[in-house]
Amino acid sequence: MINTRNKVTPVHGIVYKWRRVRDRSSLVCALSIIMLFVAMPSNAYDDIVEPRTFTYAEHKLINGQVIRPVTVVYQSYGKLDADGGNGVLILHGMGGTAHAAGRHAADGPTGYWDELIGPGKPFDTDKYFVISPQALAGGHRDGKPGSGTTGPHSIDAETGRPYGMSFPTFTIRDMVHVHKKLLDHLGVKHLVVVSGISMGGYQALELIATYPDLADGAIPVVARGRSPAQHMANHLVRRTAVMNDENWQSGEYYGTGRYPVTGMAIASLTSASAYNGSALWYENNILEYDRDRSPYDDIANMFDMEAELLTGATARAETGIDANCYLYQSRALTTQNLGYARGDADNWRQGLANGLSRVNASVLMMPSRTDGSVQPRFAAEIVDILQTFGKTAKLHVIDSERGHSGSREFYQMIPAMSAFIDSLPGTQP
Repeated sequence: MINTRNKVTPVHGIVYKWRRVRDRSSLVCALSIIMLFVAMPSNAYDDIVEPRTFTYAEHKLINGQVIRPVTVVYQSYGKLDADGGNGVLILHGMGGTAHAAGRHAADGPTGYWDELIGPGKPFDTDKYFVISPQALAGGHRDGKPGSGTTGPHSIDAETGRPYGMSFPTFTIRDMVHVHKKLLDHLGVKHLVVVSGISMGGYQALELIATYPDLADGAIPVVARGRSPAQHMANHLVRRTAVMNDENWQSGEYYGTGRYPVTGMAIASLTSASAYNGSALWYENNILEYDRDRSPYDDIANMFDMEAELLTGATARAETGIDANCYLYQSRALTTQNLGYARGDADNWRQGLANGLSRVNASVLMMPSRTDGSVQPRFAAEIVDILQTFGKTAKLHVIDSERGHSGSREFYQMIPAMSAFIDSLPGTQP
């Protein structure tokens, strides 16, 4: 990992030298946000949560290929009503895990949506049975709990070896079909609401289109209904970076002691540049650097922003999602299309409409104002199409300078989410 002062580190043949980041205006902004949260009452989900697994014999994908068996990792919070009607489904973004709330150990980190799940929070565990499953291809390098749903890292029962690139290609719709299997297993007959961030939001939209009567409402956050060409191109660059790292070894790196860290770091850097579109990104960091190691003097010297990005990307490559799992989830994102195999369409909007016409649930779309990839216009179009069909749909734009990471502006999200959930039929006395 690249995290020490004056460390010299080769990345794809380039030697970078950098220092720790000193004072800057973005730090002031970050501290302001931190102080805002410090001033808010602490409402963390205090329980220790144990990841669980559910295994079933086989799953047929929409392309006709079959996975045998499938193991799903999930976490749950609250208690299921006798009629199975108080379910809430929470879905993570690309590369995430089932760890949505609580801790795995007393000193461990909280889940990614801990501020939203628990007593008195939007996804109230005193009222609802909250389930957070791990999506297909859920292997992680650090082996942390809740990261093992079947994928290319899993052992193929026929060969006794990891699947690698022989794992079948799947889609967002396939992810949703697997989630439905889990809900059936748990006895969840109806969802009050389904919600998720980014890839999780894509799944939320797909779920209410695929199973129109399953949920009363959906809250897709920084999400859209179909992958545009810009997104496909960005993911193509990411996958190419991984697959051209010599340590990727055509996906057969398991047990070799070699891993495509550089390729994964480059993929992460590409992601960072695509998902951020804020004033902070463009203005506040770019001119800051160590005067003794100026990027104006040597191609190997870095701006502070570059150093931060490289450090974070390398750390994620070392401990985050398994490289092959990353490739498969990336492909699933690029094939995302609510209208796929749901009628003819000669344009983008008609394709979306073919999928959204199936929706019965109320929908609250929550984009981030400065998101450079999943732009607010995508959410606005979904709302417009649903309203054209006479369906209940609302748009709440998160006023964030953090781009795609506006999905963590909880102080803005909570009031809108709570009001929406309180308006749903399943929450009425």
